[in-house]
Amino acid sequence: MMEDPPFEPDKALAARWRAAAAAASASEIPDALTLAAYAEGRLDETEAEAVEAALAADPELLDTLLALRTLPEPEAASAELIRAAQALVRAEPVVVPFHSRKPAPMRPVRAWLAWGAVAASLLLVSVAGFDLGMATSHTLSAPNAGDVSPSELLDLSGLTSDDIG
Repeated sequence: MMEDPPFEPDKALAARWRAAAAAASASEIPDALTLAAYAEGRLDETEAEAVEAALAADPELLDTLLALRTLPEPEAASAELIRAAQALVRAEPVVVPFHSRKPAPMRPVRAWLAWGAVAASLLLVSVAGFDLGMATSHTLSAPNAGDVSPSELLDLSGLTSDDIG
């Protein structure tokens, strides 16, 4: 059978704890922000040693630190809250009636004006389409239109030699 080796205390660790206990009596209790920074590991070595000394001297502070590191358990919904939610689901839907108003009859002048605007816009679209069709008809009806390149169809007489390039 194997026997356990004899226990030998770590002298450096014991000295550190003694120094921490002595310093804790002289040091102040860290505030909540310093304690939170220690829990997150954001303190430098000297500040961390001061917090560790305070933790070694005050067991309640150590319990507070351990409580800060644990996540809170989610709260269960109360029976009253569940009943209220079920009552909302089972409730009759609320229908708000809207008063329907008949639109005001159009005055004869406004009706003629509206129909005149529609006729004018139709006439404008028709004339513009006819003009566009007439402008492009000479290109399509030209003899051998497939043999003519687009650059030959352009009138370059108004351009200077510098513009043509």
